[in-house]
Amino acid sequence: CINGCTHMQTFNISPNAYVRQINHNERIILGTHYANKMINSCTQCGLCKEACFLDISMKDVIHETRESMVEKGKMPLSAHDFALKDMKFSNSKKFSMVRKQPSKEASKDLFYYPVLSYSKYAKGLFRGSGKTGFLFYPGCQLSATHSEHIGEIYKYLVGTMKENYIEGDVGLYLGCCGAPADWAGRQDLMGENTQNIKKVWEENDQPTFILACSSCISIFEKYLPEIEVVSLWEIFDQYGLPQRNIKPGRRVLNIHDACATRHHSNVHKSIRNIVNSLSYKIVELDYTKDKTKCCGYGGLVYYANRDQATEFIKDRINESSEDLLVYCAMCKDLFVSGGKRTLHILDLIYGTNLDGLANKKMPTLSERHYNRTKLKMNLLNDIWGEKQGMDMMNHVDFNLIIPDDIMAIMED
Repeated sequence: CINGCTHMQTFNISPNAYVRQINHNERIILGTHYANKMINSCTQCGLCKEACFLDISMKDVIHETRESMVEKGKMPLSAHDFALKDMKFSNSKKFSMVRKQPSKEASKDLFYYPVLSYSKYAKGLFRGSGKTGFLFYPGCQLSATHSEHIGEIYKYLVGTMKENYIEGDVGLYLGCCGAPADWAGRQDLMGENTQNIKKVWEENDQPTFILACSSCISIFEKYLPEIEVVSLWEIFDQYGLPQRNIKPGRRVLNIHDACATRHHSNVHKSIRNIVNSLSYKIVELDYTKDKTKCCGYGGLVYYANRDQATEFIKDRINESSEDLLVYCAMCKDLFVSGGKRTLHILDLIYGTNLDGLANKKMPTLSERHYNRTKLKMNLLNDIWGEKQGMDMMNHVDFNLIIPDDIMAIMED
């Protein structure tokens, strides 16, 4: 397991020695908890268990340790402060919202697709049931990095469900699944977040959630098993890609599977089917599918130990000789930050300048907030016809100018 784990290599420690360190760290009453940084440097990706002949999972050990130390007040909350504040923002009125599918009258022009001009749906024979069968839940990070595509994806989903006579309308739910709280060991916040999602589910006819985020898939599976979910990639694979002028690919791609979908072979298969349908050639990495590695963001290591996160990034991109293809927003952002040309699966479907997109840098924390709020405003205005005041954007009467080098330091 150590051979595949950058974290244990960095701290030069084996699982059995790691557990002893944790035990000693938890027993300290007065004094410095020296193992805190190490405990916060595990991405909780689960690769170690896949390589262990005894099925020992340091992911579970670390997760339980973080929960225990937070509960006992032995783990400073500062290491995960920014991530938890970002989660709080995503679940505030600045971004979070739930909307049912617009009525037949409101959507007759909105969801008209010229390429489907002979279909019953496009001819105006749309029959809205009024019952929400699906909720599109794009997640907070994808909504911050690929916000320009969320509205088009929603329209595609509405059109696809009706075109294929699938029962139930498609609603939209913006918010955060709670992954930062889970990784940080904050079960108080996790419980609150889970209950909020469950309440929305119950109030909207207990629909199937359409998820576009790998971490969301993992969180729903762990905390909300009663909710049926399907990945957006499975929908694309089963019903076909959006009717766009997508140019066939001529390049070779290495696929990096998100560690949160390690055991979701259906997602792995759908991603590869989509890539193959676009004429790209796939060369698999040594660590792939159920043996995939973490990009360095998981477990909030990117916030708690930036140097360790950088080692994860370097380790993964050094394994790849071609452009990387990912389906997780944070994977793309971190690999690009390490100088690796990386494309998100949505770039292949909706993008126009792939060379530019392959090197597109991650938005800052402030830009993520802005993008999410702007997305909410645009969706409410363009799809539901709800005009929003500019007060949502917290506009001020002055310009704040921050040099790029200072901004980079602030982000670090």
